Amino acid sequence: MNTKTVIAIVVALVVIIGGFFLLNSRAPLAVPTEVVETGTDEILTYSNEEFGLSFEYPINLYLHERTDAGTPERSQLSLFLVEDTEENRDVLEGRNTEPREGPIGITVDVYQNPEELPATEWVQTDTNWTVANSSAEQIRVAEHDAVTFTWSGLYEGKTVVVTEGDKAYVLSTTWMSPEDTTISDFEAILNSLEI
Repeated sequence: MNTKTVIAIVVALVVIIGGFFLLNSRAPLAVPTEVVETGTDEILTYSNEEFGLSFEYPINLYLHERTDAGTPERSQLSLFLVEDTEENRDVLEGRNTEPREGPIGITVDVYQNPEELPATEWVQTDTNWTVANSSAEQIRVAEHDAVTFTWSGLYEGKTVVVTEGDKAYVLSTTWMSPEDTTISDFEAILNSLEI
């Protein structure tokens, strides 16, 4: 082997190994921060300082985080919580290539709210949330005024919108049957939400 070939191989190995360590050394933006024992159930806590929220959720749910849903000018956080099964993980992580409907679950989205609109106004101005089966009802969530409404599509759904400063927090759940545990899990998340 000549010197140029050896140098090229060494450089290629350094780039590959360095890239591997660089990609694997990145800390996730937010991960469950603690496991809390509550009687016989285990509860996880999700916390994200950048987007200003934390909440508890049952350990039987898988949490998938997306931070690439927004634009550089308007960042957005999207969290998906679904029953922790291999199939649901494959769907959310893009490994399932078979066409199918998504699983029922819970979503938590944090949008920019640069005008700092209250939840009642934000819902009226954002076209993604103006279609609902029921009239919006005002409630309190995390010690803030919020708006909730139900909707129907592929699944039945409920959405809660709460704003704080320049952020709008949109939490939704879907279900197929009133007995689905996503409904009670959703209420537990709302009750533990801190913003």
